[in-house]
Amino acid sequence: MTALLKTLFITGAGYAVTLIYTYVIINQAAPETISQVNVYESYLTIISALISLGVVQDASRKIASTEGPWRPHYYETQGFRITLSLIVSMLSLVLYYLTKRELYLLGLSSIAIALSGDFALYAINKPIKGSIVAFARSIVFSTLMLGIIFYTSTEISALQITTAWTISFITCGLLTSRYLETRYFVMPSIPSLPVMKTIGFIAILIFIYNNIRPSFILLINKNITVEEHVYYFEIYKIYFILFSLKRVIVQVYYKKIITEKSNARYDAVILGVLMVAIGGLWASKYLIDYLQIEINALSYQILIDLTIITVLSSSFTTAFTKLFAVNRDRLIAVPIFLAAAFILVTTSILKINQAHISSYIYTLGLAELIVGLSSIYLLRMVNKTSK
Repeated sequence: MTALLKTLFITGAGYAVTLIYTYVIINQAAPETISQVNVYESYLTIISALISLGVVQDASRKIASTEGPWRPHYYETQGFRITLSLIVSMLSLVLYYLTKRELYLLGLSSIAIALSGDFALYAINKPIKGSIVAFARSIVFSTLMLGIIFYTSTEISALQITTAWTISFITCGLLTSRYLETRYFVMPSIPSLPVMKTIGFIAILIFIYNNIRPSFILLINKNITVEEHVYYFEIYKIYFILFSLKRVIVQVYYKKIITEKSNARYDAVILGVLMVAIGGLWASKYLIDYLQIEINALSYQILIDLTIITVLSSSFTTAFTKLFAVNRDRLIAVPIFLAAAFILVTTSILKINQAHISSYIYTLGLAELIVGLSSIYLLRMVNKTSK
């Protein structure tokens, strides 16, 4: 519990900086700029997932469960990630040269992302150091973005956000290599064929799952107004922070979650922590109103939407983590494809009916609930068949 509290404190400090960055942009930048940042950050998150491509999840599983040396798994994973990042970077340069679209410059951040192996800190049960690394990345990125906003009169380009993202991940990677006592630079490599077959299947599944949230804005981008983009930017930033808090708790208790029979108490801890965080946001809103502070932040509708999607997405958090650790990778496809299909069908219906932005946001929470409930069902089926 002490490790959890320390990890949450450090993580919370990092996300406090993210919130400052978020509300400076909301209050200083034009809605059109915020809309563009929405798209840029979505693509950067997708690039991060592409560089992971299942290998990080597979490596974390191996490192956490191995009794012997873990560094061979780490270096093999990092070597493959470097290979993927070089492919993404070269492809980005080619596309930029052919189209002159600045958007493709975002891919140049992939090498810095690949060199950051902070996932291993959680796999070897060093969550406090992992949270310190995440804090460093957050404060570097947010500080650089704030500098860009004030220096450029709120105009933000793809190259500027790529530079800030890259520097933050270089900081993260150097700090991680120091904590892990590993090399920062790793030669590009490709895993053996048996490993590639396993990773290939996981890669598709994890890539879909990791991009359900960040790519959501790309699905609805042309169906919402500029004002709704600002609304989405604010609520998604806070939702991402809450989601990251949830992930930190899972990482702290990772070994216990995948080995213990029941995870009910860990689900309760996650929901409890997030409800305390939501309560803090409601208290902050009341304080802002009481002090009559004029700031464009935390409307009551946003707080209502956040409360709803947090409860929906955090009720059965650990089930999918446990299912992934069972080593029956084909089962993982079921909750992922159910959630993806639900989002595609639901957003299509909402587009036809020109729904309010809140309805789209609830879709994210319901998709997470589907992942949790279907994972519980599959785990029960696995337990029955293994008896």
